[in-house]
Amino acid sequence: MTIKPIGTRVLIQPLKEGKENKTEGGVYISEEKDNNLNIGKIIETGKNVKNVQKGDKVIYKGFDEAEYDGYIIIKEDNIIAKL
Repeated sequence: MTIKPIGTRVLIQPLKEGKENKTEGGVYISEEKDNNLNIGKIIETGKNVKNVQKGDKVIYKGFDEAEYDGYIIIKEDNIIAKL
């Protein structure tokens, strides 16, 4: 199935940055997210997206998002920086 965002929305594949913390017993400890910021790779863009393109690595806010099959769909306005 192909997902094509509409308007000013983008399809993002979330990326895990940094190392995962694991105890000696093998229990993973998640790191707290600061200000609900995330890093991801743009997989597809809507027709009216102007500031980012397919393949860009971005920092985005996690508010007002839709999740589907491991991907995130957000409005372009929620992207705050390109890496």
